[in-house]
Amino acid sequence: MDHKKRFASFVKSIKPLDQIAIIHDSDADGICSTVIVAKALEKLGHKVERFIQSSYGNFNYDRLKALRDEGTNKLILVDFAADQFPELKRELDLFEATLIIDHHKIYKNINSKKIIFIKAEYLRPKLIGSDYCATKMAFDLFSNVVDISELDWMAAIGMITDITDAKWKKFLNQVYKKHRTSREELLQAGIIIDTGKQVNPPQVERALEMVFEARTYKDILKSSFSKLAKELRNEIEFWVNKFEENAENKKDLWLYEIDPSASIISVVSTLLALKYPKYSIVVVRRYKGKVAISARNHLGKRAMNTLLEKAVKSMKGANAGGHIPAAGGTIREKDYAEFQKRLWKMA
Repeated sequence: MDHKKRFASFVKSIKPLDQIAIIHDSDADGICSTVIVAKALEKLGHKVERFIQSSYGNFNYDRLKALRDEGTNKLILVDFAADQFPELKRELDLFEATLIIDHHKIYKNINSKKIIFIKAEYLRPKLIGSDYCATKMAFDLFSNVVDISELDWMAAIGMITDITDAKWKKFLNQVYKKHRTSREELLQAGIIIDTGKQVNPPQVERALEMVFEARTYKDILKSSFSKLAKELRNEIEFWVNKFEENAENKKDLWLYEIDPSASIISVVSTLLALKYPKYSIVVVRRYKGKVAISARNHLGKRAMNTLLEKAVKSMKGANAGGHIPAAGGTIREKDYAEFQKRLWKMA
């Protein structure tokens, strides 16, 4: 199956009266990939009508049927492991066509006449999803049908913040040179974008709008969102600095429970993984009867997605997934003791 040809056919099949919606992840990779898709379609004369954050709650038959009934007939999913859902075909058959661009683990090949399902490995067989983020996938795919070279800095932000940049030094060095920037500056831009999902209440839509309006990464660094990021920085640094004092470990596996005022566990776990690359780090936070989990291993020596999937298996209402170096999940607080027990058994 030629996935690039099927992708091109999907894009060419879009008609002026079609209504397009994008379901996307809320992190920097999800937002940057969404903006690249929307801007590429805009250049081709099409407008995205709806932007919807991906979540287990939003992805169900009734909500997708309501979206279809409102007029959406073409659906695009980016940076979202839709193939994890058991009723997927029934849900996506509601639409004339669905395009999925995702770099999470392959759970099931769901390509069909109406579904164009593209995983990282389908485009680059020598790579795995952990090496090829959704933003770079979207950039590469749409670059084949329209010139979006001015968005290369946005692709770089997604790659760096999702820790998928190790295999792309040539591309990134070209971006740094062209835009007179550095990995550190683009990482800061990514952290600012991630602020949208971290603040309470979340402001993901505002973060998406900020990236959509940005002409360069500098606009993100100077945006009002950067002030929110600065407000969170002290708290992030506090929890990073308390890691060795408060975290528990068995061998190279570390479990760190924090109690921040904002949803910062993903950025804390990412910064800890960069600081301690030989460790497998699991950061957790209790909230409203649940426990949010963020796991990282910068060197990819342990598959964090598999680790969490095994640790939450068969737990009621639990979910887990992601990539080898970076994964996340949620469990009920009443299951946390069992989660810990399973985690230490896998150390």
